[in-house]
Amino acid sequence: MALQQFGRTKSVTKRSTKYVEQALYLRLFKDGGSEVSVRQQLNEVLKSRKRVYKWEVGETLKKLRECKLYYPALKVRNSTFLNFYWLCYLAFPKTANISYLNIIQVLVNLNDLPGAEKCFREWESRCSTYDIRVANSLIGAYAKEGMLEKAKELKEQARRRGAKPNAKTWEIFLDYYLETREYQLAVDCVANATSIGRGDGGKWSPSRKIVKTLMEHFEQEKDVDGAEGFLEILKKSVDSLGVEVFESLIRTYAAAGKTTPSMRARLKMEKLEVSEATKKLLEAVCVE
Repeated sequence: MALQQFGRTKSVTKRSTKYVEQALYLRLFKDGGSEVSVRQQLNEVLKSRKRVYKWEVGETLKKLRECKLYYPALKVRNSTFLNFYWLCYLAFPKTANISYLNIIQVLVNLNDLPGAEKCFREWESRCSTYDIRVANSLIGAYAKEGMLEKAKELKEQARRRGAKPNAKTWEIFLDYYLETREYQLAVDCVANATSIGRGDGGKWSPSRKIVKTLMEHFEQEKDVDGAEGFLEILKKSVDSLGVEVFESLIRTYAAAGKTTPSMRARLKMEKLEVSEATKKLLEAVCVE
């Protein structure tokens, strides 16, 4: 769906074949007002790539919101936003990286991966500086669709063009490997993101949810070495590991039937007080 920005007419009887055959809001409600039918009609309009007038967009958004059809309204608004950027691109050939990034992200949100790829190739052919943020937008789309090889290929392509992966790049792969339960590869992503840090020079650290997921994995697998290795990575980006991490570590030692005489000293150094249940496990784990 393209937005006709220059010119205004409310005539729906003499529309060119380049345009949707009737006013957009009439087309969307063609088969009734249910969200399913409106979504279906909107998807057909978007795929057709036909134009609509600016006034139609305003009327359509108003009617969709009145009917509480917020998702279709958001999709119409995003499509309009996208066409605004395309108009800027046509007017100013030297479009900034951030503008391409915005266009690609909108296309990805509209589930238009071919369109996002086309826009990305256009950016690649014109950019003076290869921006990893733009590459990340497509890498993330590939990962979300389960297209791991394409995501990895694009990461390496960016590297060859001088754009090294940043913490966000590794976050994308981290989320993918957690979803597929490839935990060692997920730990590698945490290590890479931690070593790079944030773009502003600050430290990068995984969320508490990610830490909990990985520690639960080591606990279930009775993998003491894996848990201790992961903690060494965490120490590089956080001031304190926290009581939840140590309680999980102690449970991992207990499940594996292993002992460590230094555990109480480690807890004292971190100034942590574990639960009563963990204290009982500590009696067996921390053997002097």
